[in-house]
Amino acid sequence: MGDKFPSWMMTSLFPAMKTLTIDNAKNLIEWMEAATSLTEVVVFPCLEELFLTKCDQLRSVPSHFPSLQKLEIDSMDSSKPMENINKKLTTLTSLTIENVRGLASLPEMMLKNNQNLANLEIRDCGKLSCIAPHVFGCCASLESLCVSKCQNIRSLPDGLHTLSLKELIVDNCPRLEFIPVTHALTSLLNLSVKYCRSLKSVPTLHGFASLRQLEIESFHGTSPLIGLESCTSLHSLGIYGCECLTHLPDGLKIVVSLEELTISRCPSLQTIPSLDNLAHLRELKISFCAGLKSLPRGLASPHCLTSLRDLEIGRFSMVLHSFPTFQASQLERLSLWGWPKLESLPELTQHFTSLTCLGILSFDGMEALPEWLRNLASLEYLRIIWCANLMYLPTVEAVQCLTKLKEIYISGCPLLKERCNKESGAEWPKISHIPKITVQD
Repeated sequence: MGDKFPSWMMTSLFPAMKTLTIDNAKNLIEWMEAATSLTEVVVFPCLEELFLTKCDQLRSVPSHFPSLQKLEIDSMDSSKPMENINKKLTTLTSLTIENVRGLASLPEMMLKNNQNLANLEIRDCGKLSCIAPHVFGCCASLESLCVSKCQNIRSLPDGLHTLSLKELIVDNCPRLEFIPVTHALTSLLNLSVKYCRSLKSVPTLHGFASLRQLEIESFHGTSPLIGLESCTSLHSLGIYGCECLTHLPDGLKIVVSLEELTISRCPSLQTIPSLDNLAHLRELKISFCAGLKSLPRGLASPHCLTSLRDLEIGRFSMVLHSFPTFQASQLERLSLWGWPKLESLPELTQHFTSLTCLGILSFDGMEALPEWLRNLASLEYLRIIWCANLMYLPTVEAVQCLTKLKEIYISGCPLLKERCNKESGAEWPKISHIPKITVQD
């Protein structure tokens, strides 16, 4: 009869099933192959998606999944089940591994045998030291790679950087020292590098003409944006918590496609280059940069940044007694962060008559909101947060001029909270007509 069973001796189980989830089977140890000496049993011939979640003690699983495309394993002590599945697997397009506590690296053939693998995510695997021993020539179809919360991984292999890669996310890998610098990532759309405190450099951006989204967070080097001028398609740029960053490259003003820019928690940052060429910028956030004493050129002119609709700004150098000048005539949403020496809001805010949402945060030196708030005739939402000494709202007449105001939210303002008490607060009559009022600690 040879090695294969004739068709009349074969049995198929679950012939139509396409998705299987085994969840919270904490006492499951062995999932055995289904076969006998008299017939060959083909199980799950059409299974495309397999999810194994919270099967902590599982040690073995079947090895024959001829149609499997998506595999997710979450919360498991041993890496053995993955090694079992991998023995005959060639059809995988998406692989997600999370909290597999015994995993030191992926099985050697998992990347080599699955040439159509497009999505690879590895999260919260504390013993992982490398993604796989040998990856050159593998993963020609890889489009998305995410490595997150892997405490022991030290570098990413060159072989995973393919021409097809569109997304690269590296997050919370504290021992990671090296991301290969390569010019092969010409198709990359999204690059995110966060909380990798041992990282000495991020990939240079030369040749990344397709890049649309870039995030760098908690990078301890001084130059995370080398080659930024090459990113002519960049749509969103976020720089967070880079303590050693003293300046941003002049290439920033060349990236005219930019629509969203966030610079936050960079205490050593002294200057930001001119933004006046960024005609498409819709959202700008510059906050918690204690070294800043002035704002970039472009924010001071009403004729620049004409597309800007959302601005979050403030918490700059503590030596400043007033807010740096800024202009944004078409703003719809504005969040202002104060600091102790500020006793009032920036007066130019009264001219932003298109505002629908205003946030006032951390103005501890301010005791009263100004009367000129009445000029914000389009205002619909007002948030007042963490203003420890604020006691007074504008007058009844001023608040009643805000005819479109739908909601007021007050939090972390103990004195104002007491005065806005519905039963006895002196400020309550000023806001009682507003449809939605939230006042909390």
